[in-house]
Amino acid sequence: MAPPQVRFPIRVQNCDPPTQTELVARQDPKWLAWTVKEEKETVGKEPPMRFVRPAWRQPPNVRDAKQLLEYYAGMFRPLIPLAGGYRVSYFNEGATSVLFLVNNIRIGDTSRYGKTGCMQLPSELLLRVTVPWAPHYGVENEVATTLYVGKLEIPVPKIYFFDSSGSNPLGLDLILLERIPGIPAEDLLQKLQNPQGPYKGKNVDAGEVERGLASEAVGYLSEDLWDASKTFTHFGSLYRDWGHAKNFFVGPMIDHLLFAPTVGGICIDRGPYPDWLSMFEGAFEYRMGIDWDKIRAAAPQDHRGQPKVAADGRKTGADPAETEKRVRALYARTQKELAALGAADDGEAVAMKPRMTHGDCHGGNVIVNPPPDSRIQAIIDWESASILPACMFPRRPDIAAGHGFEALPETKTQTSTTFGYCWSALYTIID
Repeated sequence: MAPPQVRFPIRVQNCDPPTQTELVARQDPKWLAWTVKEEKETVGKEPPMRFVRPAWRQPPNVRDAKQLLEYYAGMFRPLIPLAGGYRVSYFNEGATSVLFLVNNIRIGDTSRYGKTGCMQLPSELLLRVTVPWAPHYGVENEVATTLYVGKLEIPVPKIYFFDSSGSNPLGLDLILLERIPGIPAEDLLQKLQNPQGPYKGKNVDAGEVERGLASEAVGYLSEDLWDASKTFTHFGSLYRDWGHAKNFFVGPMIDHLLFAPTVGGICIDRGPYPDWLSMFEGAFEYRMGIDWDKIRAAAPQDHRGQPKVAADGRKTGADPAETEKRVRALYARTQKELAALGAADDGEAVAMKPRMTHGDCHGGNVIVNPPPDSRIQAIIDWESASILPACMFPRRPDIAAGHGFEALPETKTQTSTTFGYCWSALYTIID
């Protein structure tokens, strides 16, 4: 009997978006810690920006990954043909996810579909497990966005299975996806620039390779994706209706600020936002509702038991009431400026129109072939992708910085400059 035709990706367990109570419960402190990362850059004359960031309190290990695979292979056979015959090893780790390499998969469930197996999977896969800072929403957004940009013929990994329900022994969301052959662009460029590296004497022009990769990235993200996202009318993040229609739609925004713990677990609007003033106001309300004491208590500690970061974002002796007063004063002033600017340009400025951005397109998220065919094989890690005002990210991706691919003048209007200042100020914890 021939194996059935399977259309990937498979959403292993259908689930509705969690309520606020369910979301807070799924932000399990066993795995998740909230920190504040301080940047060197400043916003005008304000203190350095301190960004709320999720982090692993303890990341899952290989044993945990095997437990997950055994669970899915046992619960969903023959949907997921992983019944034995595979090895799991650590592959890579980021701030909010861990990747495991799954090798030598035994293809198919021969008890049902015979020797041909029930479906064909590659011999190597990556299991991506995410820290539960935005449970359900994070994986749903990443999967939908990856599918959307793939339809634009932007090279991305193929996703085979995903689960955004957290209904597994670890309570974590995950994606099983294709492993793209190649190496990260930043690793290749480091090797090319090393005079004693593996390309010594091989007549490879590092500058030419870098410019070629930058040009490719600009074509994919600053032209194809930019043009396609002109159809969006709201700000937020991308999701997919997994029912019969399979339509894409804009839903709640995936942003660290908007999922940080709030006082009493109060629920504040995460979007989608119909206009940029609504987006700013929603983010401000969330900013004022963040429970900094809870973030401070959850911060990882060093070997001396001291916080690794200034997790409450305040200097010693700072008055929290005075801090709130200053933030509200900043908001009142900038809200008035934004409203005036919005009325002046009638909301038609290109700089304030919805556009999709990758959000984190550095050299580590661009997989390329080594020389002589140094071409982009895939752009990965779309978990930070959002639909934002065009001015909030330059049209050129990070990997193209310094190669003449600068933002267009139309994204640098007075409105966009003021909005960028105001938005950054929301992330600044004023002492």
